[in-house]
Amino acid sequence: PDPTDIIYADLQRDPHAQRVRDFLGYCLIAGVFWAYMPCVLGISYFTSLENLQSYVPAFKALADSPSSAALWDGLVSSLALQLFIGFVPTFFVLIFSNFFVLKAEAWVQHRI
Repeated sequence: PDPTDIIYADLQRDPHAQRVRDFLGYCLIAGVFWAYMPCVLGISYFTSLENLQSYVPAFKALADSPSSAALWDGLVSSLALQLFIGFVPTFFVLIFSNFFVLKAEAWVQHRI
């Protein structure tokens, strides 16, 4: 790798402490996978206009119009899911850069 890309702090990590960090990193990766589906289901549930009108009375008028209800259900839940899905790689970058020895910044892409 390029000398400016090398993470010198990762080259000096204690191997015994690194095993603990590796274990925690793998647990966090498993946590991302286990938390993904409940988050997707929660976003789908709470962005549904049918459910929103029961929690927030202001959405009742929007739900009464079939065309606006169809537009809301078609756009808002998919936009919220895309926003959430956009953060998943960020979570992986944070986990890999803080818990694993990468030795170079370019290796983050390789690990993800």
